[in-house]
Amino acid sequence: MRIYTTRRLVAALMEKYDIESKYAVAQLMGASQKAVRNWIDHGRTMDDQHAEKAAELLDLDFEYVLICMQMERSKSKPATARAWQKIAESWDASHVAGFVVAFIATYSAFPAPLTVL
Repeated sequence: MRIYTTRRLVAALMEKYDIESKYAVAQLMGASQKAVRNWIDHGRTMDDQHAEKAAELLDLDFEYVLICMQMERSKSKPATARAWQKIAESWDASHVAGFVVAFIATYSAFPAPLTVL
């Protein structure tokens, strides 16, 4: 499980879109340059609107990114941060389990190939 922080999301955007400046990140995200500076230089957390945009641009599940943002926002409250981490772990495990069930259901529906002797 990978926990996404605002800085990790920005770094992933910069890598995926080959961006080198805060200005370009701001343009891509529809954010102010000040907001991007706050994310990168001052460790501020993205608001939900920008987290949704980042998730969309990075092809990530918004619900999971939102959980990660909540966990990041609660970093000054260790008990709350641990609770969000447990939620993130549960969410991640449930989605992996759901994928496995869907995969098995899909491929077990096909008949077995014929064996020619």
